[in-house]
Amino acid sequence: MRYIEKAEGQPDCVRDFLDFFAEKTKDDPSSLSATYYDFRNPYKDDFLKLLIREQGGLCAYTGVGIDERLPAQLHGRPLAQWYKPHIEHLKPQSLCDPLEDLDYHNMVAALEVGGTNKEHFGAVAKANALLPVLPTQPACESRFSVDVDGNIYGHDVEAEQAIAILRLDHPTLTGWRRGAIRGYTHDADGRKRTNEELQANLPRMNWLENDRLKVFCFAIASAIRNELGIA
Repeated sequence: MRYIEKAEGQPDCVRDFLDFFAEKTKDDPSSLSATYYDFRNPYKDDFLKLLIREQGGLCAYTGVGIDERLPAQLHGRPLAQWYKPHIEHLKPQSLCDPLEDLDYHNMVAALEVGGTNKEHFGAVAKANALLPVLPTQPACESRFSVDVDGNIYGHDVEAEQAIAILRLDHPTLTGWRRGAIRGYTHDADGRKRTNEELQANLPRMNWLENDRLKVFCFAIASAIRNELGIA
């Protein structure tokens, strides 16, 4: 989980997105939240793209790339399973006060996973649960740790609960993290990089290239720090 810094106020495309619903429900404003998915909103794609861009192209929970890299990085998945980005509510809509679910600061972009229940992780696994650690909390990243094999650990009880709720230890996610980490801890010939090379790779995990972060950048950074024995 990587910290997402939300903009102040409501961005223009967010206001357009919400104004569309307000116009549709002007005769009964109380139905605004309830009809969130009832209309084809022409501004929804722009809103989702804004959320993805402010997250560096990564899922708010898992670190998977959910921009145009998504199809390319998931070859070999079962035919019954699918992955796509969607607008996720940090506080579930079912638990929101009236109109609270339409607050931009309660929305992030996340990976939606199809398939059977045992294949689910991230937003779909979370469902209507309240997360004790949120990606909009500045210290969220420091509450988790990842080793070079892609295994994830919580540094406190709430972080462990978040892992369980989101199934961040799901074998699929663990395997993806392992592969991403190995790309930085080993060279193309499979040679393990030296500590000096690992140290040189560490700053790259925070680099934005064309508004995109490296997939699983925070997991890779955590694994490198653990391998080097640094906090």
